Amino acid sequence: MAGPEPSEIYCAAAMCFHTKYLQDVVSGGIVNLIGEFFPEAEKEAKANIVYPGNKKDILDLFKDIDIIDDTLPDNVSPSGIGIKMQMLPSLEGKDGDRIKKSLNDMISGISAAIAVQKWMKSEHNIDRPVADKVYLTGDKWPKKVEPLKVSAHGFDAYNSSDLIVRPVGNSNAYFGVSLKKKNLPQSADPTLINKAFDTIMQGDDFEDVRKRLEKVRERYFSGLVRQAIKLGHIYIKGGSTKSNKFLFSGNKPNDRKTNNMQEKRPFIDTKGSLMMEEILGPKDFGKKTKLPVEKLYGLAAENRSEYVQMLKDKKPIKVTNSKWNYYGDKALDKSGLKRYKKQSMRGWVNEQLAKPTALYKDFMKVMNDNSELFVEKLIQVTLKRDLPDLMDTKRMGDMTFGFALVTGIGQVTGGKNLYTDKGKINLSQGKVYDIHDVRCGLAELDADNNPYEFKIVGEDIEDDKESDGAAKIYFNLVKGKKTLMNMELRYKGQFTPQPQFQGTLAKYFTELVSGKCP
Repeated sequence: MAGPEPSEIYCAAAMCFHTKYLQDVVSGGIVNLIGEFFPEAEKEAKANIVYPGNKKDILDLFKDIDIIDDTLPDNVSPSGIGIKMQMLPSLEGKDGDRIKKSLNDMISGISAAIAVQKWMKSEHNIDRPVADKVYLTGDKWPKKVEPLKVSAHGFDAYNSSDLIVRPVGNSNAYFGVSLKKKNLPQSADPTLINKAFDTIMQGDDFEDVRKRLEKVRERYFSGLVRQAIKLGHIYIKGGSTKSNKFLFSGNKPNDRKTNNMQEKRPFIDTKGSLMMEEILGPKDFGKKTKLPVEKLYGLAAENRSEYVQMLKDKKPIKVTNSKWNYYGDKALDKSGLKRYKKQSMRGWVNEQLAKPTALYKDFMKVMNDNSELFVEKLIQVTLKRDLPDLMDTKRMGDMTFGFALVTGIGQVTGGKNLYTDKGKINLSQGKVYDIHDVRCGLAELDADNNPYEFKIVGEDIEDDKESDGAAKIYFNLVKGKKTLMNMELRYKGQFTPQPQFQGTLAKYFTELVSGKCP
């Protein structure tokens, strides 16, 4: 079972304190945050956070404070943690990064907790919005809140609450929080959806669409494999006569081994290129050679002489132990692919994906041809529009339930000088979108008679400069002139799996649900 995110745990712990206390802790600075709040939050986590998994996974997060003791000189034994921290030398490297990450998660968790308390008080009339218990969810749900776990729209847990708060004095009131985080108010909003394309297409209604999209992908990528063979990036014996399915999936290990490719990697996912100096290809042999040099294509160029001698002696090719064998599969990690972006097969495929006529345009056409299906599914997956309707009396009895999309906002600054006067806490007001406000905003959009459309933003598809060349397309989900979501679709790492959907709420919609909705 995957454990909860650190910011979720810290938010859950912070929910057990009054808002005024949280604000005072933050105003006291980083030394106060670690020296006072960390140990108090750990006590609350032990007593009042309910988690169906191993609670050690939660409590281990609070052990970063031990780094402070480990970092101090052996001869320093001050009595108070605050004093010890003031004597602490600047932290650098992995330990410093760990502490800073923990502090950022703590600050965003506190920001979210304050926002949730305000929401419970203003929108749901909870006079004391401090948690009596906080339930963390996951693959399994705590027994007390299991009735709130809803199976719908192809999801076992359609209720996407990361944590559920039961306030003091309200034994049957529960408030679900779907939590995200970011460092600064002006930073891009965190994604509400980050899923493989095919996870959106659940259910029998999508059967024809799934088949159509699979054909689109198979035709497009097999065409790229043929082109890559022609250009000399890869070598597949008899490749030009092979079927689309064969070239796209390359699902027979022996076909890849015969062509000196990594056994479990489809042809389209080949990392290196015969054009690279580290890998043997046609460039490394004269046209007049009578040796069957094709047997060496894709192996390490550093061992060229050994391989050629094997051919001359008519011996089987004994592959040497080089990371550049099999098209550099072991050599080309993320940084390697970034370095060889202009030479590698992976880089070339991404370059083709970045052209306006690429696969993504065909994807957009299929999505628009079936917009009603896609839009309804996206709205349900990301915004949980009908979640309140599913929380009926039969399911919940006398339990009441509220739900909100929440973003905690905050960070620490100071780098290696966190524990000096240069270390600062930047706590910002978190964002809360109540499910009823979301439904109101969607109803406002529904009143517009224009159909929903997926519209590509700009003419070109971006080539992601920060990664190994993953290509992505930006598009909006719009209704007339009103934008509901800003989205992107990307291939990253491999091309045979479905691409990833990512999406955030558009400015128009967030303003609509933040007080402008009637």
